[in-house]
Amino acid sequence: MCNNLVMLLVALPVMAGWNAAQPPVCGQQPAETPPKKKTGRQRGADECRPQPTSEARGEDGDKAERPFGRGRFWMGRNLFPLRPVPGDQGPLREGEREELIRFAEENAPAAYEVLNRLRDENPEAFEKRFLDVVPKLRALRRVFETDSELGKIIVQHSQNEMAIRQGVGLWRRADSEERERMKREWRRRLASNARLEVRAAQRRLQRVESDREQWIAKELAALLEEGADLAAEPPKVRGLVESIHAAADDVERQECAGQLYAVLSLRFDDEVAALRERLADFKENAPEEVDRRLQRLIERAERPRRDSRHQHP
Repeated sequence: MCNNLVMLLVALPVMAGWNAAQPPVCGQQPAETPPKKKTGRQRGADECRPQPTSEARGEDGDKAERPFGRGRFWMGRNLFPLRPVPGDQGPLREGEREELIRFAEENAPAAYEVLNRLRDENPEAFEKRFLDVVPKLRALRRVFETDSELGKIIVQHSQNEMAIRQGVGLWRRADSEERERMKREWRRRLASNARLEVRAAQRRLQRVESDREQWIAKELAALLEEGADLAAEPPKVRGLVESIHAAADDVERQECAGQLYAVLSLRFDDEVAALRERLADFKENAPEEVDRRLQRLIERAERPRRDSRHQHP
């Protein structure tokens, strides 16, 4: 029955005639109706959003492929995430080393240049460093497979970060004139990255919104998987899932599924609206944000480096 149920629920977008205000036929417990005078973020925050857990933050393997993470339509704290998932970990399969090196050469030339130089100078250090970056290369390759333009944005962002990190190590040895030049360069790259973060978030939003019904249906099907972990979900969602599984017939099951689909639709729309609001705020305050990032960068560069050789036990 489980497979048939999931197929029914994935097709729910066609049931557009279902009315969220319709009296429920869902077990013996009437479903709550949305507050009349609440919209947008307020509505979703009250009853639709699960509590954030590691799984909800998108750290759960393939489930992180949902629009904003497992059980929550959220992109994470940063506007510009590239976090390898568990599927990106693990040993190299046969031939994958050459594939990833070739991918880096074609799509991330700065990273490839660093790795290639290290391979020539110190093969042992290269081996360790390469294995460290394998998960990120796999994650980046996944991005390129679905959205090459987003992949290019990520590479450009990473190149700016790499250039900034290299400069941090030179700060303490630089004179005042050189430091002013470095600050101008850092500001330029930080401002570039702020613009790239906005572009990346906009592209992800466009992709998610264009496939809105599919994302919602996928989330709904995941909630109904056998053994699904519902601990992060609010009581309303848990109750609807339980009612679907306990429904006496297809009519009752369909009513409960329609209500759950409506709840997930509200959650999706609320999170998208919230992210758009964050993006608008980010763009409006971008100069101040660049100032803050530059100040934190300078403070980090000025901190004395710890040298374990001179530390007391």
